Amino acid sequence: MDLKLHDIKVAESTKLSAAFSKYLVEQCNESLQESVQFYQAAGISGIRFLLKAEQKRGKFYELDPTSSLRECLEKKLIIEYPTIHVVLKDHACGYDIIDSDDEECEESNKRVKLGNEIVQKIVTDAEKDEKSHNSLKNLLFASDYSDDELLSD
Repeated sequence: MDLKLHDIKVAESTKLSAAFSKYLVEQCNESLQESVQFYQAAGISGIRFLLKAEQKRGKFYELDPTSSLRECLEKKLIIEYPTIHVVLKDHACGYDIIDSDDEECEESNKRVKLGNEIVQKIVTDAEKDEKSHNSLKNLLFASDYSDDELLSD
């Protein structure tokens, strides 16, 4: 059974584990208590927090429960409100989790590609400048020799 819980106005400095810890204590509402009992038994160390990756359909970022919400959501695309899935570690295999190493490699590849594009633009601009310089030089001078070189002959 899926259970949806939401909190309003959680400070961005709040640690993710602290924001969720109120659900790890015994609940007054019996149906809520029944829904969270497995999470209570597992504790924070037995739970994984997964952020839905908006730009990558069906994929999730794993969040560090010891980090603040600001740190967890930093450099992530969020549409409207963040959707954080709280799952037992044993059930996390059912989620397509983005490996942070893959993400760093992808970022590095983007930077290399951008760097290559910049270098190519510089080379192209330099070639254009060289061609225009040569064409102007040919228009201004009938010969490639300077006046001194012409006089010395």
